[in-house]
Amino acid sequence: MMGFEDVIGFYPPMLLHLSAILARASGLPVHDALQVIIGLALTLGAVMVYYFARSLGKNIAVLSLPMTIIITTGAPFLGAVTFGQMPFALSSMFLVATAWAITKLSLPKSYLLIAVALSGSIMTHTSETLFFSIFLALFFGIVAITRLAKEKINGIKAIIRENKSII
Repeated sequence: MMGFEDVIGFYPPMLLHLSAILARASGLPVHDALQVIIGLALTLGAVMVYYFARSLGKNIAVLSLPMTIIITTGAPFLGAVTFGQMPFALSSMFLVATAWAITKLSLPKSYLLIAVALSGSIMTHTSETLFFSIFLALFFGIVAITRLAKEKINGIKAIIRENKSII
């Protein structure tokens, strides 16, 4: 935004609020509280990725384990901390939580899990949410097209019935 007039640019408030709350509650300086939150978010995101992969199969989880370690200790962590990509790191955790929540559609009121995780992503880094929304639209579009190819008009009714709570 620097140097441009009539341009409004800001980050959504969640990370700022969490940093202020943790700093106030713990007595840490705000910058240190911010680093703690980012470290916890990346670690929790990596653990969620592992358990998400484990729900797909033990072999997939074992293969994804090195990636989860790299996420919390490697270049993503250093880039987020060093170059100020903290909202990206926190939003990544919420996007993993959203992906996990979508796999739990069989639970009662599972749409609430999806709504909380997706709203957390919206309130941390909006551009990631936009990319994730495009991915979901493509995913559900491909599912709809394959079902339509098999079942014709009954496929449309089945898609609406199965995804009514998400829609």
